[in-house]
Amino acid sequence: MNCEFCDTALQPGSDRCSNCGAAPSVAAPQPTHQPQHAPAPGMHGISSKSKIVAGLLGIFLGGIGVHNFYLGFTGKGIAQAALFVIGCSIPGLQLIPAIWGLVEGIIILTSNDPKDSEGMLLE
Repeated sequence: MNCEFCDTALQPGSDRCSNCGAAPSVAAPQPTHQPQHAPAPGMHGISSKSKIVAGLLGIFLGGIGVHNFYLGFTGKGIAQAALFVIGCSIPGLQLIPAIWGLVEGIIILTSNDPKDSEGMLLE
């Protein structure tokens, strides 16, 4: 730890700075520097996955859950794909996952803060 007044390294166990004589404060000093650049995609809450790609996948291929696989929601993607496959043998049942995917795609595109399965915001 350094002295908060003159930035000289404090000696372990010492109650005063050997350079200026100041007593260290009880609270640890806070860093004074600020980051100079924006965080890289995929770091600090920003996903590398695209909001537009996820939304379009939901609109056009949402019936088979492609957008959920893309965002990492594997369980939901499997449920949509299974419902679609089962619906192939029952007329009209394919509409349920198709409408489900369409609605999710629109929600992704219109949402202010869509997130992937790790809770990171989409680009």
